[in-house]
Amino acid sequence: MNKLEQIAADFCTELMNDTSAKEYLFRMFNADCRCPQCGKTAPDRFETLNAGKKISCASCGKWYSWNSGTPLAGSKLPPSSQLLLLALLGAGTTDESTAMLTGVSEETVRIWRYKMEMEDDA
Repeated sequence: MNKLEQIAADFCTELMNDTSAKEYLFRMFNADCRCPQCGKTAPDRFETLNAGKKISCASCGKWYSWNSGTPLAGSKLPPSSQLLLLALLGAGTTDESTAMLTGVSEETVRIWRYKMEMEDDA
């Protein structure tokens, strides 16, 4: 099962607030707190990142946040909207329907689909 399918299977209304959605997405994409620069993990820093703070990598010094180096990086969508969009993609919903249900453009849906395909290939 790939990440989109897993997200679709796990999706429930309890995850539709930004706090719960962010924690779920964080655990799904970066639970080991991996530095996007050098790849060193910092699992002891999970709570700091989950609280929305940035940390500095002990190995290379790069500062990063909970979604750095993931397909979610740079998104302006709130975590609950990100999760809904990903769940719809994982459920096989068309780009047009996903755009309508999430309030984003079809181009945004295509970009997210592409990002997730690249994630699965990595």
